[in-house]
Amino acid sequence: MLDRFALMLDMAARAIVFLLLSLILGIVVVQITLRYGFGGSLTWSEELVRYLLVWLTFVGASVAAREGSLVGLDLLEQKARTLGMDRPLQCVILLLSLSFICAIGYYGAKLATSPGIMRQSFSTMPFSMAWVYACIPVSAVLTGIQLLNLLANTVLPKGNAQ
Repeated sequence: MLDRFALMLDMAARAIVFLLLSLILGIVVVQITLRYGFGGSLTWSEELVRYLLVWLTFVGASVAAREGSLVGLDLLEQKARTLGMDRPLQCVILLLSLSFICAIGYYGAKLATSPGIMRQSFSTMPFSMAWVYACIPVSAVLTGIQLLNLLANTVLPKGNAQ
């Protein structure tokens, strides 16, 4: 069950990453065309692209987590594999990663909902900076679920991680 849920979240995250990348590309192309083709520019394009890229990076972390591509201890894992201790070490690494993601999510949520951030707005648009900071707890939840799924698949034999 966790496997299917994690797969659905991964598919949604990939769609969001694709959408964000498409938006970034479209905005940059329009901005370049307007600036160099017509001598004018959009005042908000650079800032919006920056914040979309932040969201893309954080949501993309959950995709990387599902693929096992987050920062790991490759050298230690290779040595443990030769000693036959790769599964216990993988569990420890996943638990450490999960605790780190939980801390990031907790403090990210506190930051995103802090009064200072809630009152602060974009410099070129009338939106709260809380929308930008919201990517931290959102991505922590997405990444945490993927790490839990990896942990379940590491601890339990294939087919029993439900």
